[in-house]
Amino acid sequence: QWLMTLPLSDRLTNEEKEKIKAIYSESQGWLNEEPNEYNSTLKVIAVGLQDRLERIFGKELFNEK
Repeated sequence: QWLMTLPLSDRLTNEEKEKIKAIYSESQGWLNEEPNEYNSTLKVIAVGLQDRLERIFGKELFNEK
């Protein structure tokens, strides 16, 4: 029961945290691409994905060094 009282990001293993951070980082790469007719939708998806990950796991997880 103690574990369930912790924030979700604190319940993750280091391996799980790295996988989540990698997804976040990949979507950041999509945002940094030069705009063109093919990636405008991808940029919208990246913003949504990052927003959802931050809401689920907390912004702090992605600001850790």
